[in-house]
Amino acid sequence: MNNNSNIQNSLFEAMQIFSKRATENSNATITVECLITEIVDAGTNEYYVEYLGNKFKAHTNNNATYSVGDNVYVLIPNGDFTKEKIILGTVSASATIAADNDSAKKKYYDISDNLIDRELGVIKLSSYKDTIVTKTVTKIDTVAFGNLMNGYLSNYRIFKLSFSAQTSLELEQQTKGNYGVSLSIPVKRNGNAEDKIVTLDVGNMYGNPYRLTTWSPQEVYFKIDDELEYDSERVPSITYFCKDFAQDSSKEDIKDIWLKDISFQVTNAYPEGAEKGYSLTLTASQGEYFSTFYATEKKLTPHLRIDGKETSLRKAEIYWFKENTGIKQSDSKYHIHGGIGWECINPRVNVIRNADGTESFDYITNMEVLAVQDADVGASAQYKCVVVYQGKSMAAAITLKNLKVDASFQLLTENSIEIIKDKAIIKNGNSVFIKDTGTVELVALTYYAGITHIRDNWTNVTYSWARYDKDGKFISDNDSFFKILDYNKIVSIDGKQYYMTRVSYPVNQLEDVNTIYCTVKYIDRDRVKLPVEKIIGTSSIIVSTTTDYDFNLSIDGDDIIYKYDVDGDSPAGPAYDGPSTSKITSITPLTFHLKKLDGTELTTEEYYRLKYTWEIPEDSLFAVDPLCPPTRVENGIRYYEGVGNNFKLFYKIAQRYNLTKAKKSANLTIQFNDMTATRSASVTFLKEGMTGTNGTAYSALIVSGGNSANDSKSVGYGVPNADGVAQKLKFVYNISDGNLYRVDYENNKLVLWEDSIKRLYIKAWRDSSLMYHDTHYRVEWTMFDAKNTNACFMLEGQTAANDVNNNQPIQSADVKLKLLKNPTDLNTVYSSIVQAKVVVTDGQNSSVNSNQIIYAYYPIELTVVKTLVDGTIPSLDGGFAEVIYASDGTNPKWDESTPFTLKGLDLDYYNIQWEAKNHLGFYSNVGRKENTFTGIQVNIKPDNKYDSGNSLNYVKVKLTFNESKENDIATKQAELQEEQKSTAAKIKALDTNLSYLKELANRYSYTDVSSISGLLKLQTEAKLFLDELIDTDIKNFKEYVSMQKKFNDKARLLDNYCGRILSEVDSLEIKVKEAIAKLKSLDGTMGNNISDLVSLKDNQIKFDVDVYIPDIGRELAVSFDSIIDSINNNIKSYEFKLSKIIEGSFDSDLERYRELKNNIKFMAEAIGSEAYSQYKRLKEDIIAYANEFDNITSLYEVMKLTDELNRNILSPVYEINGDRLSLMPYVNDEFTYEKKLLTDKENENLKEQKHLAAILSTKGQEIVHIRPIVLYFNRYEMSNLNAWDGNKVETGDGYLLAPQVGAGVKEADNSFTGVVMGVKKIASTANYRKGLFGYAKGTQSFALDAENGSAIFGKAGTGQIIVDPSEKNTLLYSSNYYTSYDPNTGLPTNYNSKTSQGMCIDLKSGEVHLGSAATGKIYSGEHSTLGSAKDGFYLSHDGLSIGSDFTISTQGIAKMLHEGSDFGNWKLDARGRLVSKKNTGIALDSPNSLIVLGSSDGAIYSGGHSSIDNDRNRGFYLSNEGLSITGEGKFMLKTTGNPIMHTGRHDSLSSSQDGFYLSDDGLSIGSKFFVDADDGSVRIGDGATTRPNGKNWKINTNSQGTYIAYNTTSFSDTRGVYLGTDGIRLNSKFSVDDRGALSSTLGNIGGWVIGDRTLSASNLVLNSNGSISASGRAYNWSIGTDGAASFSKITADNSGSIGGWTINSWGLSKNNIELRSDGSIRNGTNWSIDSIGNARFNNITCNNKWSFGTGQNVWSDTGGFTFNSGSLGTNRVTAGGLGFTKGTVGLGTSVKGGNGITYDGNKCIIAGDIYANNGYFSGDINAKSFLFDGGASGGILKMGHGTNHPFVSGLNIGPGGIQVMVPNRSGATVSAIDFVSDITGMRVSADGGGEGSSVSVDVTLYYKKRSFRFDSGIMTGVVNEVRHEVGDSG
Repeated sequence: MNNNSNIQNSLFEAMQIFSKRATENSNATITVECLITEIVDAGTNEYYVEYLGNKFKAHTNNNATYSVGDNVYVLIPNGDFTKEKIILGTVSASATIAADNDSAKKKYYDISDNLIDRELGVIKLSSYKDTIVTKTVTKIDTVAFGNLMNGYLSNYRIFKLSFSAQTSLELEQQTKGNYGVSLSIPVKRNGNAEDKIVTLDVGNMYGNPYRLTTWSPQEVYFKIDDELEYDSERVPSITYFCKDFAQDSSKEDIKDIWLKDISFQVTNAYPEGAEKGYSLTLTASQGEYFSTFYATEKKLTPHLRIDGKETSLRKAEIYWFKENTGIKQSDSKYHIHGGIGWECINPRVNVIRNADGTESFDYITNMEVLAVQDADVGASAQYKCVVVYQGKSMAAAITLKNLKVDASFQLLTENSIEIIKDKAIIKNGNSVFIKDTGTVELVALTYYAGITHIRDNWTNVTYSWARYDKDGKFISDNDSFFKILDYNKIVSIDGKQYYMTRVSYPVNQLEDVNTIYCTVKYIDRDRVKLPVEKIIGTSSIIVSTTTDYDFNLSIDGDDIIYKYDVDGDSPAGPAYDGPSTSKITSITPLTFHLKKLDGTELTTEEYYRLKYTWEIPEDSLFAVDPLCPPTRVENGIRYYEGVGNNFKLFYKIAQRYNLTKAKKSANLTIQFNDMTATRSASVTFLKEGMTGTNGTAYSALIVSGGNSANDSKSVGYGVPNADGVAQKLKFVYNISDGNLYRVDYENNKLVLWEDSIKRLYIKAWRDSSLMYHDTHYRVEWTMFDAKNTNACFMLEGQTAANDVNNNQPIQSADVKLKLLKNPTDLNTVYSSIVQAKVVVTDGQNSSVNSNQIIYAYYPIELTVVKTLVDGTIPSLDGGFAEVIYASDGTNPKWDESTPFTLKGLDLDYYNIQWEAKNHLGFYSNVGRKENTFTGIQVNIKPDNKYDSGNSLNYVKVKLTFNESKENDIATKQAELQEEQKSTAAKIKALDTNLSYLKELANRYSYTDVSSISGLLKLQTEAKLFLDELIDTDIKNFKEYVSMQKKFNDKARLLDNYCGRILSEVDSLEIKVKEAIAKLKSLDGTMGNNISDLVSLKDNQIKFDVDVYIPDIGRELAVSFDSIIDSINNNIKSYEFKLSKIIEGSFDSDLERYRELKNNIKFMAEAIGSEAYSQYKRLKEDIIAYANEFDNITSLYEVMKLTDELNRNILSPVYEINGDRLSLMPYVNDEFTYEKKLLTDKENENLKEQKHLAAILSTKGQEIVHIRPIVLYFNRYEMSNLNAWDGNKVETGDGYLLAPQVGAGVKEADNSFTGVVMGVKKIASTANYRKGLFGYAKGTQSFALDAENGSAIFGKAGTGQIIVDPSEKNTLLYSSNYYTSYDPNTGLPTNYNSKTSQGMCIDLKSGEVHLGSAATGKIYSGEHSTLGSAKDGFYLSHDGLSIGSDFTISTQGIAKMLHEGSDFGNWKLDARGRLVSKKNTGIALDSPNSLIVLGSSDGAIYSGGHSSIDNDRNRGFYLSNEGLSITGEGKFMLKTTGNPIMHTGRHDSLSSSQDGFYLSDDGLSIGSKFFVDADDGSVRIGDGATTRPNGKNWKINTNSQGTYIAYNTTSFSDTRGVYLGTDGIRLNSKFSVDDRGALSSTLGNIGGWVIGDRTLSASNLVLNSNGSISASGRAYNWSIGTDGAASFSKITADNSGSIGGWTINSWGLSKNNIELRSDGSIRNGTNWSIDSIGNARFNNITCNNKWSFGTGQNVWSDTGGFTFNSGSLGTNRVTAGGLGFTKGTVGLGTSVKGGNGITYDGNKCIIAGDIYANNGYFSGDINAKSFLFDGGASGGILKMGHGTNHPFVSGLNIGPGGIQVMVPNRSGATVSAIDFVSDITGMRVSADGGGEGSSVSVDVTLYYKKRSFRFDSGIMTGVVNEVRHEVGDSG
């Protein structure tokens, strides 16, 4: 460092010389080009720059900022480098400099590191070639990256795309073209996927993008809009491109555009106003998330900006905090800069353990970076940094989230969560409460994988709560403020198990607004140690109050009906052709209002506090209006959310009708204050033709359940109640008692119908407006076709005598049902359907009374049982109840959304038989209809055509007990009984555990630990000295010895000379640990009494430094002396405290201490052996704390341990009120709840047993359930006619509507020929026919009847043809077929009366009937008689004939094909065979299942494969030549010559083609397998089929036997591999013959390496000539064949002799002389010379001159003693004087009392005065008097010379020593004297009103304090500095 400074100074001096020489000629200021190398402080505009390899400081005087690497111009005033240097600006425009108000860098700071984790390197592009490359940004899996992006988007919406660019474009390429990077981020808008694309190219780059001669950073900031959500199913991608430049293929290899450092980062905006004054931000390396793909450590860095410029923190104090709600002001981790709820995590230094057990310490405050490990963060953790800079304090916080930890924590209000059994559903709640009313209830939800799903862990998860008022000030609540309602109850949310804790506090404690913080911690309860806390996370919630109470929510724009036309087209769509009045041109949006009970609506300000949520299912008929997109789409629901009531829900309706979707509704939920209200919009969707419609603007529904139509609900099928159960009128008839019951869905029970009659009403609409009975319509009620459907119900007012048969309607606004007949026959089908005919009277009177009519139906479901048994009544859900056909009886429509499903009882125990009759059935996959079916769920469909008019259509289910299940029921009953026993045992266990917990509370005893403070104080002080011995003295001693032994040669003598001391220190260490253990376990019990405390007085270490200096040297000896002196002093101090304990009277203290510990254990023993595991753990935890009392000695530790026991262990279960312990209410509630669950389970068990018994009681009975199905026609298909009154002529919309329309001509006789359409009056009657009629000169020539669909063609009296779709059949007949016809219809009056003439075809049954038996016939062509030989056929009463060869007569004569008849080239022979005409052909012998080929050369083949050798055509060939098959390959088996079988082209033994060959000469497969049939050899490997002598494996025999070989055929051949009966060989290197002889030139045997003539291992070689040698870096030896040996080194460590000297482990010895390996030599104790030249002799004789040291020290017999430096014995002599430690020296008269100094080893006698500038006495001073006078400021110490007693600067001194006394208190000594050592700061704040008002001033002084500590008035030590503060206000 000094060298560098010298160089730098020299360079500056050189520069000064140059400068001086230049300035002699000129004083000009110069400008130089420099490089920015370091930002010193952006806030003060200081930078380090480099010029010509030299670094110096420079600053700016403008608002520009620079980055490291920028080239800048620097001004050198007067050319003098010693003056202040100024940065003028950048050298080129590529620098990143920008003014504050223009640079985005001044607005945003980075939150994350680069999210692009792909290595892209430097991208090189050519402007002469278009390039577009797209890559995904990450290698991380899609889900993990999605979690990361969603996490960031929940907090940040600003991102940055950046890269660095450099170009080298030719001039002609700089006129046009584009390059850059595009980023594509996958997002969703309203559930629809799209991409957010951001591009950084020449259009938005800094500088001239075509002339970036150096690397130029480019960036663009962009926002992802709030309505966009990240699409987690995709990943972002980047595209770098170069395009639209002038293209030149010859220059494509020229790279002239370079990109690097492409980055995609999350950013955040600086706080508003950050550009002025001070601001602090906090960032984390690699962003805010820990994940498996990020580092396990994050570095948090604060950034201080002053007026928008980043400033160095070198001069700032930096404090770090972690959020922890449990930190209060009294906590040792609390710090004023962090405040309550923040744990200070700065490292501590100068830690001092005080006598009371507390610690004093300082914080390190210069940490500019905080390292956070992922293990430090649970689910999340918030960190805060506080920077104190120039007296100002700034704070910033950051939340780190750990995606590696599967955990979460959230805080909700009670109304935000719904609990259903053990499952929880989070919903929209609110946090506003009625002022001064009720309680604030909060819910904490904690998920921690592996923890929260286990009930036993419930006490391991704890919570700390804190409350802040509306101004953000901490509210100091007591520990019981938050009342616990539930504690860590397990609930399931989305399949995960959470702990749910509920707390509450009174609302009257909530003043306007509270912010509640909660920190959740996991306590690791290791049995070996006390619990350790780990923070999972912290969450907060804001709650507030209101004075408003009840409200009324109403929806506007609903109560509307949308009616689709018969085709299902929307009334708002272009295809709609229904009634014009029902057409929708606009849809009123849905809005809402909230009113108070007094009718006043919320004010605008109040609406701001209201939150609304509209929910509309996606699978509904509500469609999205583009003007009103949803805020989000989740789980098939469109959500529209917001605040206030200005929102209008614009919507559209679907273009096509869907019955299932029509049932879905729009729902509104609002939250205001403490109220949540939900309403459903009354919007109804109908389809024309459905029940309740008539093709006009009118519609109607049957409703029931209320006191009027308006407050009744539709009882239509599929309309669910709140529980999702389809509501309908359903009855149960009990045959045994004749009672009729109604199913009460609301209360889930059966009720007698006569006690709970529900009337039926009609609800009718015109378009979307409700109509009212009598005012707008009347209703005629009947039972639909009661006679044919066998209805068992009738309507009130009807009688059994006439109304069932005549079914006369009842005109009434409402009706009620009653039984017409008891349905006692289980085999009879009772189908009861209510029909309501709604006649519209409003504005519908006309001359022809053509009122509008609407029909509505309701089928009544009925269950019939012989004996009613609770729980055995089935329910039929799903399916349908009505089918609508087109008017021609085709195209049925019904609800196909759900199948018919049987529910309501244990169906496993029953046989189920379904029946669907008439026009209903069960259709199989092949379309076959069946009328019966089995199973729980069936799909039933109506027939495709409804043409019979049969109204008895129903679905019936019959259940009978399955007797094979009887044993199952018995087994189940036995299981239930066992379960009942188990439940009873669990109830007992609950009671037992509750009694344990209550007994524990009863045993709780409070002990005032302050009463034992006297003993604890002495214990603490005694332990401090023991800790000092262990932790400092003995530790320092051992470390010092160890270090000296390593580096100090003399220290190696310690074991010899100081063995005793080392041993004594080891013994002392053991003794001190024993003393500590006894001190800790002191409780008055046997072995742990005061008398058992360990004394160390015998363990003081004696050390005479003078004795050891000669042996170990002065340095070691003096150091030892210092450490041992400290050891002995601490022993003395401990002994002093021990004596105080022994002398004191502490029996009562011990008793109370023992009582405290035993009470805790006694309390724990209340938990018995039958306790639940969590309470056993509670017991273990309590005992662990009790045992910990054996490890503490201070009052502070006792109080802390007691507090932790209460807080960590007891408080989750108990309330602690002083000396009383009581169970938390929630614990009692939990037991009550669990007991209720078990009791309920017990009751359910009994109920289930009863139910099973009930099922058994149905054995032999039948249960029948019937649902009638209404089939009807769509009467209103012709929408243009539906609104016509039927009387007047109307034209419009292109239609002509009239009663009758004619078209034709008038004949000359005025008769009419033509067609009449409409109404025709029947002559001589008052009746009319309706249809289409044709006339020929006034005579009817055809008639098409509109009412019955019949058609008559032809005039009466001629050959008329009649088409008659009767009720039963579909007939086509001649008019002479029946005997008589009805003049009103033109159809037969009696279908059974026939004329025996004419002809009738029944199209339905497929019958053709000829009226005359004698003359009727059917024939074709001219084949008109039975015997005709002409072509054709004949069928009549006399027989059937076809052509000339087939005849069957009525006389039984049959003529058929005869023997020999020809069929082309085939004929029928006598044996019934079909053979070819030539016997050489083929015979198909059907009786014998044979195919016979007439010729032996015949063949059978397929396709073009017509020969055995054909290998071109696929197929097969079979003949006497063989068989061949050709497909992907070929197979052939020939019979000619030697049989051959081969496949593909492998057609010979030596072929190398794919396939195989097998024949008498051998077998080959492909090219690598060959078997020779001649010699039996086998070849395997390359060329096996083509190269007999090739390099492949061979299996064969030779003269020596059998072998397997490669590239050889004999053992003696050394060229290959051979394995045979005569030996094994691997080339020439290895062989073993059949005698066992082994030959090898390489290999290993037992670790020895085989060589050609050697065996070697490591560096040892055994030669074949008999010699042995070894060589290596550290050794080299050999023994030759002649025995000659050579060694480079011989070592003998322990024994032996050499040259008469004995070899020892430490060296050589002989005749008491020792030559030691440590370099010393000695002769016993007589003399010695150590390794560094120190010598010791008993006598030295020097006859002339003795020189030593450096030669400057001389003692001669002539010159005397000349001494400059060195030592004489232990007496150190230097040029400055003589230091004597041993021996005697006389100065002057060397006698006692004389003039001189005498030292005899024990004392030093000085004759005269002692003068010293400084020094110390380590021993006693004996003097009659002495005076130490420090002058005016130094103090005085004086004794003797007239003083009565010692005098110390005015302090009294007692006879026992210097004692500091307390003034004015007799005999009282001072224990401590404190003094201020430093004043570190002061804070003054003032708060006052206006002029004339008082001002409140708060003053706080911060200072450091030190203390002198005294014992009995005698000073014992000094305590280091401790920070303090003192304040006052006024």
